[in-house]
Amino acid sequence: MDSESRAGSAPASPEAGHEPDATARVLGAILRAGVLISAAIIVFGVALFVHRRGAAAVLFGARGLPAGSGEDPSTLGELLDALRNDVHVPAAVTDIGLLTLMITPVISVVVSLIAFARERDWNYVLLAAIVLGMLALGSALGHI
Repeated sequence: MDSESRAGSAPASPEAGHEPDATARVLGAILRAGVLISAAIIVFGVALFVHRRGAAAVLFGARGLPAGSGEDPSTLGELLDALRNDVHVPAAVTDIGLLTLMITPVISVVVSLIAFARERDWNYVLLAAIVLGMLALGSALGHI
């Protein structure tokens, strides 16, 4: 190929797959932020646990379940009660971090559904709605 034909060719457009579109950038930012925020919350919960029980409880505790695992709130109501009553707060804080991590992909599915609806791509709206429904059904069946 000579230099004239290269000079006359148009540069690759962003649609050619070289640069992610706006929706992909937003989804990437949501997933990154969700992981970072949840990691920070979990680290904070672990730091509270070490502060209240001491490093020996973590380092030299019995094998198997970690010390204080029986205090772990198992429902949203128990989680809120633990925070309100200042009881089992480290476990509640780490649970909030885990909930944040679990909700992050759900938020990305909702954002995808909205983006597909704005583009009037009804096949993908239907698929995203089915995925969202499956996530909701799985969450509901997990509590029964």
